[in-house]
Amino acid sequence: MKQLNTRQARLLLYLLNHEGFHTSQALGQGFEVTSRTIRSDVDRIAAFINELELDADITRKPSEGIQLQASIKTAQMIKMALRPYPDTQDQTLKDILFEFASRTTYTHVQDVMDRYYVSRSKALQLLDELEMWLGRYGLELKRRRQKGFRLSGEEWKMRQMMKDVFMEEQKSHHWDYDVQLVWQEFKQLEQELHFPLTDRARNNLLYHTLIFIQRLRLGNVMQEQERTTDDLLYQHPEYETACRFVRRLSGLLQVRIPPHEADYFALHLLGSKRERVTDHAADELSSWNLFDSKAAAMMETFIEAVASDYSQDMASDEDFKRALLLHFQTTLHRMRYRLRMENPMLQEIKKEYESSFDWVKYWVQNVQEPLLKDVPEDEIGFLMIHLQSAIERHRQITEPIRNVLIVCESGMGTAYLIKEKFNNLFPGVRHTEVSAVHEWKHKNDRLQPDLILSTVAIDDERVFQVSPVFSREDQKALTDWMNTKDNTRSVLVKYSSASLFFPGMQADSRTDAVEQLADALINQGYALPALKEHALKRETLGSTAISAQIAIPHGHREDSMHSAIAAALLQEPVDWGGQSVSIVFFIAVDYESPGEAEALFKELFHVSGIKERTDRLKKAQTYQEFITILRESEEIS
Repeated sequence: MKQLNTRQARLLLYLLNHEGFHTSQALGQGFEVTSRTIRSDVDRIAAFINELELDADITRKPSEGIQLQASIKTAQMIKMALRPYPDTQDQTLKDILFEFASRTTYTHVQDVMDRYYVSRSKALQLLDELEMWLGRYGLELKRRRQKGFRLSGEEWKMRQMMKDVFMEEQKSHHWDYDVQLVWQEFKQLEQELHFPLTDRARNNLLYHTLIFIQRLRLGNVMQEQERTTDDLLYQHPEYETACRFVRRLSGLLQVRIPPHEADYFALHLLGSKRERVTDHAADELSSWNLFDSKAAAMMETFIEAVASDYSQDMASDEDFKRALLLHFQTTLHRMRYRLRMENPMLQEIKKEYESSFDWVKYWVQNVQEPLLKDVPEDEIGFLMIHLQSAIERHRQITEPIRNVLIVCESGMGTAYLIKEKFNNLFPGVRHTEVSAVHEWKHKNDRLQPDLILSTVAIDDERVFQVSPVFSREDQKALTDWMNTKDNTRSVLVKYSSASLFFPGMQADSRTDAVEQLADALINQGYALPALKEHALKRETLGSTAISAQIAIPHGHREDSMHSAIAAALLQEPVDWGGQSVSIVFFIAVDYESPGEAEALFKELFHVSGIKERTDRLKKAQTYQEFITILRESEEIS
């Protein structure tokens, strides 16, 4: 497949970021090429879309021009694939970006050549790369023949870009005086909050504040229509806290801050990740009255799914519920107001906790909540941390160890996840506490730990530094006896049996398939009659299809008399909530532990992700052949 050249990639990004029709003449002027070249580039882009079978379409109308339409997910996928991330930029490119972001005037190519000692061709190449990268934020590099180049786009997108890049480069020294003043006000702000900010959220908000002050000084005021607010924002108990903070800043820094700019700060404050207070006296119900009914409803819906798929004990865990409620409050706020939060641990999370991540992703895709439609994987990763923490807390493992302090900059959800994983390795530990980075010395003095697990470098001989996900590599390094792979028997195989294997099953619909398998489980004494009703009700809450091939219907754990999994290979695929399903695993298992539930979902998602294996499973004629293919999946995973 022939790749797009730089100009074609820029054109594709432009069409994605600018809705409606565009004439080839206007595009040609903007890209400084002929209309004919634009039409040729559009042909290549259309071929590119067809070759990759993307959910996008190019429309051409003689009287109106060219239009690109794509689904939200496809547009995001294209944008992330075509442009480099900040950490792939060379230092010269980053310096150019900082300079452009700090100016309101045009910069000529000659200025770039003189300042960075590069040739004209190299300067133009850098500017092309910069424009492609800016497209990630919906920004562009405006070009004028006689004037040069300048950044262009909505102000809130400009600030988001600057925050991400300035944080990565730790450019706060540009505002040394402002940092000191703002930081003092931040300390007062946090004293007024019901739940403290995580370390990372605090840094995020600090940079947002410094940048919006700098932009106001340059005369770059956000337009009121750029950020839509509503009564939910104004009625939030912490909205006035945000406004007081902004008023104090205005007087302190002698900057006029318009009311809608105060709303902009409030949006980011209320969408910032929080950590739970560990002082139970302060963790009273009055603080939890802050949360809106939608966050509580989402927490209950999530808990119901956890009870059904994992463990009733987990679903009854009050710490888990409160962590989820706090999480959904800020998550729904970010989704409501389109606030993007990057998850720096996303790739590690997907690698280390693949099955739990897939389970949360599957739940999000099926939950009936418009705000969670097209939720980014960064947010799925944050939610998965809370699920995995509860899984680890409820595992049944025993081993002894000593006092430990866990220091984490990514928030209390991550800290508790590390804590529970550690305690599962060494459940005999006398006491384990967690701490944010800025509090670790105080807690160290009180606890006097023998060992400090930290996600950041701390100069102390007791410190053992780990990644925020406390990966298998971390555990192996900490404990040389740690096995990095679970050698237990396949849960799928463990609960399957020849009497519950149905090749060539005829089913008219998913309801028919669920009823037939439920009847088999009930008639063979594996489940109570209520299983059928509960399984059908579960299907009304959202499809249990986990891929284009496999569905996993299930009822309640209490419906199971003897744990079992019934498997059916359908003679003809049936529609299962929009998926064409041929393989059905009906789960009627009362798990021995949450870890067993986690292992089962890991197997199921692993099997569903390999088309060659699902194709072979569909063709299995005997139970032994079916189990042999499943065991192959077990060995690979």
